[in-house]
Amino acid sequence: MSSSGPRPGSEETFSRYLDALGLRWEYEPLIGSRRPDFGIADPNGRLQAVVEIEDIEGPPGFAYGKLLRLDIYGPVREKINSARKHFQRAKHLPCMLVLQPSTLGVQLLDDAILGAMLGNVMIEVPLGPTGDPVKNGAIRTVFGPGGKMLNPKDRTPQNTTVSAVAVMELVAGEALRSGCRRKVDEIFAATGTGDQGSTVPALESGQALETSFARKGIDLDARVPRLRLFHNPYARIRWPDGLVGDLDDVWDVDRDRGVIYMARDGQAPYRGPHA
Repeated sequence: MSSSGPRPGSEETFSRYLDALGLRWEYEPLIGSRRPDFGIADPNGRLQAVVEIEDIEGPPGFAYGKLLRLDIYGPVREKINSARKHFQRAKHLPCMLVLQPSTLGVQLLDDAILGAMLGNVMIEVPLGPTGDPVKNGAIRTVFGPGGKMLNPKDRTPQNTTVSAVAVMELVAGEALRSGCRRKVDEIFAATGTGDQGSTVPALESGQALETSFARKGIDLDARVPRLRLFHNPYARIRWPDGLVGDLDDVWDVDRDRGVIYMARDGQAPYRGPHA
């Protein structure tokens, strides 16, 4: 570990994430002439992956309280450009860019990250000969131009050194691991929309459930870092599955089906690269 150590804020938070995973790490390892923020070592101490941390100051599209043109992709694409320079000497290793909002109110949604990587998120509606939507036609979410992982001129892969882009956030870890969060969500999911008569009992049931978990010594309020991780389908080297935490949400690619899907539940809302 570097004698200076991670800076307070996003770097310190990410070091806690690595510690929670039981991983060995080094701060600002020297790789050629570059020093990415973190190097992750294998059990023998050999460098096996590198990470660059970038804060996003925003929110995107806003400045001094005045609404400007909202650009949900541009700030992320700028960070991909910046991180690429730090990975120039690490092309033989998996490389991940980790983003963390540094301003209250900044939201890095899944669409913003995938769109910044693969192209502006668009809706594809099948049309018939007359130009009208096809009845029962499959409406799909697809990626248009602008993605940083594809050359805009010929749509060939670029930035293949970036194995993944991730968003770091704090979540109630024990509430998720214990199943309490899921059970509370199920209670409210079973409540009729707009049915005030069932909302109060659901709220009381949820509170009672949380109390029962708390009595078992489970800290439902403790916040721990986790990642929403988005694999680059065009990466030279895939980000290792062994470097992913149990709380992380992972977006992956299924080339056989040509979709981008959420690994946790298998949902595949995005049409993605084919084999």
